[in-house]
Amino acid sequence: MGNLYPDEKGATTVKNCREVDKEVRKVLIENNIKGKTTTNNHIYLPVSRGGQGMKFIEVEAEIHMVKKGVYIRSHPEMQEAHESYIQLQGSGWRNPLSDHDFVSTKYGCPDVEYTQTKITKNCKTMKKHIEKPFYEQLEKEWIMNMHYGRIFVKEQPNIELPAYTSPLMDSWRFSLLHSAAEEQVHGLVAILGRRKNCRRGCSQSETAYHVSSACIQDAYNTRHDYVVHWVLKSLLSGLNAPEDIQLQFGKATLSVDFFGMRRVEIRAGTEILTEKRIHHNTPDTYLHLYDPEEIIILEISVAHLQNYRLQEKIKKVRYSVNGSAHIDHTNVDEACRDLNLMGELRSTYRCPVHLGVFVVGCFGEIVTTEEHKNIRKILIKIGINNLKMRILINRSSYSVAVSTSNIILKHLCVVNSISTVIFCCILSKRTQKNDNLFIMQ
Repeated sequence: MGNLYPDEKGATTVKNCREVDKEVRKVLIENNIKGKTTTNNHIYLPVSRGGQGMKFIEVEAEIHMVKKGVYIRSHPEMQEAHESYIQLQGSGWRNPLSDHDFVSTKYGCPDVEYTQTKITKNCKTMKKHIEKPFYEQLEKEWIMNMHYGRIFVKEQPNIELPAYTSPLMDSWRFSLLHSAAEEQVHGLVAILGRRKNCRRGCSQSETAYHVSSACIQDAYNTRHDYVVHWVLKSLLSGLNAPEDIQLQFGKATLSVDFFGMRRVEIRAGTEILTEKRIHHNTPDTYLHLYDPEEIIILEISVAHLQNYRLQEKIKKVRYSVNGSAHIDHTNVDEACRDLNLMGELRSTYRCPVHLGVFVVGCFGEIVTTEEHKNIRKILIKIGINNLKMRILINRSSYSVAVSTSNIILKHLCVVNSISTVIFCCILSKRTQKNDNLFIMQ
């Protein structure tokens, strides 16, 4: 750019890049990759930081200006060109060296040693120094404007979004999930004074948070079962189950007893009978392993990011602290120790009993909490290696993200379906009065 427009200042070129960024955002909106009300900060943040990972042309141009200056000043074959650029710079003409100095001064980049052996290192240092304040500013604005942004940034760097980097993820789902996370879905109002009750009759405010994680819907069970299904598939694969044991996609119930590397009994979706009856006795997955004997209980949950750790606590209290009473978010902090499934299994089988809790965010988030680390240790110990664990996490994240987008779309279609029915009823009454109108319609 400096060679093409030597008569304009570097600041003017940067400004022109900023205008191109505006045009790019318009294209994103036209192609449903960005919602009209979705924040711009969200677009340019990397996927690992909760954004869409779009490159900001203005910043990328500045990075390339600095890299070109580093190369010219460092490479021996560029010495002749370097001297010519110095003469141009002294005469007030714009050139790659003046662009380098302009950007370095703007961001306060550190002084580096311009040698051939350090070209790559210096370019990385300069790039990092330019990107860091840019991303920090984006996050700061995101936190100020969006509640979801505050929660996401608080969980960093222990949070990831495998679903968003999946090659199977559609761009329109990607945009819808980001809009829902920021409460910017058209038709789901989260503005004070303009809220309305949920159209499904659950008397709660109809927001994206409510629809994606708190409404009374059967679709939540299906979403949950997808994660259980992938956990069961990983267990069968990691424990060398016979090939004749097949698990239909989406199925979350299983009852098998087989010999792989060791004898294994797996039961999913069924009650675990104990000597004393307890309320919470139906874990998502129950494993009984022999030689040596041990029992593993795996609990799966899908929750909004703001309830992620709360859901882990609820599951842990239900099966390891108090299984007699019904435990939920209203009384989990007040639960006292009582009969629980883990204690009953220990007293019955006289062997170690482990509990693993696997929670997936409703938009596909995976947070590396202590419970997440614990279930990784449990699964790796029984034969699920790191590669299979990564596949399990990626598949679970993607399935949940897709299911959530389907739930939101299905919820929004309720009003459209009702409106269509009402319109057809009115139309039929009018057609009974006028045959000609009926023919036209």
